[in-house]
Amino acid sequence: MNQTEIIYFLLLKETKITKKFFRNCNKLEKIAIPPSITSIEKYSFNNCSSLTGILIPSTITKIKRGVFDNCSSLKTIDIPSSVTEIKNDSFDYCSSLIKINFPFSMNCVEFGSFKFCYSLHNVEIPPSVTKIPYECFYKCKSLTEVIIPPSVKKIDYNAFYGCSSLKNIEIPPSVELINIGAFAGCYSLNISI
Repeated sequence: MNQTEIIYFLLLKETKITKKFFRNCNKLEKIAIPPSITSIEKYSFNNCSSLTGILIPSTITKIKRGVFDNCSSLKTIDIPSSVTEIKNDSFDYCSSLIKINFPFSMNCVEFGSFKFCYSLHNVEIPPSVTKIPYECFYKCKSLTEVIIPPSVKKIDYNAFYGCSSLKNIEIPPSVELINIGAFAGCYSLNISI
C-alpha cells in the first residue's frame, strides 16, 4: 500500500477530519478523502507544503476556514458540486495554485479565501454567488481573467487588490456597489461596465 491508500483506509473509520489533523504534515503529497467523511474541520491541512493533489468526496458541503491554508504545492483543485460554501482563508497562501474548478451550486465565498494565490490565472465566479468578498483574490498577481456572473451585486473592499496582471474585466449591470480599493494595484486593468 502507498501513503494515499493507507490514509484512505484509516479515514474510512471516521466521519470527520478534525481540526488541524494533518497540519504541518510536510511529507503528505496526495490524499483521497473517503465518502465516509462528511466534514473537514478548520485548518485540517494547514501548512501541508508538499500536498499537490486532493480528492474531495461529494459528502462535503463546506470548505471550512483555513483548511488548505499555506498548501504551497497545491496546483489545482476540483471542488465537488456538493460544496456550497468556501469559508474565509480556505486557500490563502496556496502559492502554486493555478486553477480552481468551482461548482455551479456554490453560493458563498468568504473573505480572503484565495489571497496570495500567486499562480492563479483565471477564475469563473459561480452563477449563484452574490458578493465577491473582502480580499478574496488579494495579491493574486498572475490572475489575468475573471468572469463575474450577473448574480453578483457587490465587489467588496480590496477584493482584487494587487492583481497586477489582471487586464480585462466586465462588470455586469447587476453590480450595485464596488467598494474602495476593490481594484487597487491592478495596473494593467481595463474595466467594462
